[in-house]
Order: sequence, then C-alpha cells, then structure tokens
Amino acid sequence: MRRTIVEVLFLALGLSVAVVIACAATWAVGGISRTVWPIAFAAMAIEVLLQIGPIRRAWRADRAGRVQTIHNDG
Repeated sequence: MRRTIVEVLFLALGLSVAVVIACAATWAVGGISRTVWPIAFAAMAIEVLLQIGPIRRAWRADRAGRVQTIHNDG
C-alpha cells in the first residue's frame, strides 16, 4: 500500500504546484485569469492521465507483495 500512497501523494503535489503557478501567474499579470485557468486545468488533466500508469503499477506491486507475504506466512 505504501507505493500506491506515494504515487497518489506525488500526484497531489504536482496538482498543488500547478495551482500555485496558475495563481502566481494571475496575480503577476492582471486580467489574464480567463486565459491562465483553462490552460492550468488542461495541464492538470494531462498530469492525472500521465499518473494513471504509475499508480496502477504501484498498486499491482503492493498487491503482489501482500499476496507473497501471506503465502510466506501461511
């Protein structure tokens, strides 16, 4: 479960950084929020799509490790 949690936290960190950058951009240049936020949302959607594979691999690795541990204990 640890690998999956790490990957999900990595995704959350990336999304948080994207929000901070978008907020900084709208603060620095007034009047561009209508342009910045759709691009930021698109970048966040791409980031989520790119993280699906690593999260699935981590989940499988966690499950395989748990099953192996159960078989070794039993």
